[in-house]
Amino acid sequence: MKTLRDSLVVFSQQMALTMRNPTWVVIGIVQPLLYLALFLPLLRNALGIESQAQAAALYVPGLLVLLLTGASAYAGVGLISDVRNGVLDRCRVSAVSRSALLLGRILRDVVSYLLQALLLIGVAVAIGMRPSPVGVLVSLVVLALVAAALSAGSHVLALGAAHEGAMTGLLQLLTLPVLLLSGIMIPLTYAPDWMRAVATVNPLSHIVTGTRELFDGQVTSRPAYLAVGLAVGLALVLVGGAARRFTVRLS
Repeated sequence: MKTLRDSLVVFSQQMALTMRNPTWVVIGIVQPLLYLALFLPLLRNALGIESQAQAAALYVPGLLVLLLTGASAYAGVGLISDVRNGVLDRCRVSAVSRSALLLGRILRDVVSYLLQALLLIGVAVAIGMRPSPVGVLVSLVVLALVAAALSAGSHVLALGAAHEGAMTGLLQLLTLPVLLLSGIMIPLTYAPDWMRAVATVNPLSHIVTGTRELFDGQVTSRPAYLAVGLAVGLALVLVGGAARRFTVRLS
């Protein structure tokens, strides 16, 4: 109970810091709209899709995963300055739960991402997309779990990073091939055989496919079940491991 209470305190403090920087708030709102406005017409023409609503149904689930990666995988970069300035070390003498220092930050990242996701889905519905309401709700739970997992992993990397530039470069190197092999922009059915084979071991490719199935109302399909299972597994492993790492780091 103490960990939950402390996590909410850290979450409130982190959200307040985020809201004090309106630049990032505006970027978080505008970025998904730019993706939707500038890439959706290109995708529709390239694949010969009849309507804008059909193109959105194909593109929006992948775009949600793309935004998730950008919002969560880089979340730990902001922790580096706290480590460098001794903020975390000073927390050793406080009564706050050690794991709550991480869990509060993860919760901030998940909530920030979900606000972006809801905005994007709302705009997509306004232009004609008609996803399954149940599928959307399940998808948001799946994506929130993946966001929590990536945020946890990012914060663990930040504990050992020398500076922000080094970590950003490493994350770009790690995330780019994973994203390209997940079918976020164009389904992997259009990819060559070797690329589809490699994508089978990429968890994000299954998350994207499962999200598309859920949006289409295929809640009980195998890809949907696989996406849910992977999301739960990633969250348990990465968040649990990161919480233990924080506890050891601050003990």
